[in-house]
Amino acid sequence: MNSPVLLLVILLLLFLVAGFVSSQQRSIDFAGPLRLWLWARDVRRMQRRDRFPETLRRSYWSPREYQRDSRLLQSIGYGVVNEQRSDPYEELPAGVSLVGRRQPARRRVPMFYVLYEHHEVR
Repeated sequence: MNSPVLLLVILLLLFLVAGFVSSQQRSIDFAGPLRLWLWARDVRRMQRRDRFPETLRRSYWSPREYQRDSRLLQSIGYGVVNEQRSDPYEELPAGVSLVGRRQPARRRVPMFYVLYEHHEVR
């Protein structure tokens, strides 16, 4: 093999190993920006129609997502009534394979479950 091809293969292997290791530590939330955009659109719609639900339930996958949406909702008169925090990962039962026990799988779940109540803005 010539050196540019060998270098490319080595870099590709390093990239794959780094991706595998980082995916074990945390996962990337590709839907976060979409959720924030949809929630901001809902806030604009509520303001435009001047109709606000008495209560809102939201599930947030990250503290940053919670802070951004909470500021928007507070600006139109919503306050937090109940907040539950949870671990961002839930361990699923370990499976058994032909070679022995496997490491338990982890599933990502929302970190915050929040209930908002609407109060009149003065």
